[in-house]
Amino acid sequence: MWDHLGLQFTVQGQYLDGNFRGTTTQTIGSLTAGPYFVELTRLGYQDWIGSVRVYPSQVTSVSPTQIPVQSPTTGALSIT
Repeated sequence: MWDHLGLQFTVQGQYLDGNFRGTTTQTIGSLTAGPYFVELTRLGYQDWIGSVRVYPSQVTSVSPTQIPVQSPTTGALSIT
């Protein structure tokens, strides 16, 4: 049976079981039911890494919270 995984995340890259799957919010179809490792990346935000299970005859949705990376407000200067 073939099933689907819906990824709802504005990303720079989507990886499913380590394989690059695109850069936009999408539904990935034709997946065999079972567990998958998902990595979502976006510049300026923390990567989201997790595992999800795709069930027969269902769309499994992944909608993680996008957490901005805190940019440092100060730096250092070395004078030699």
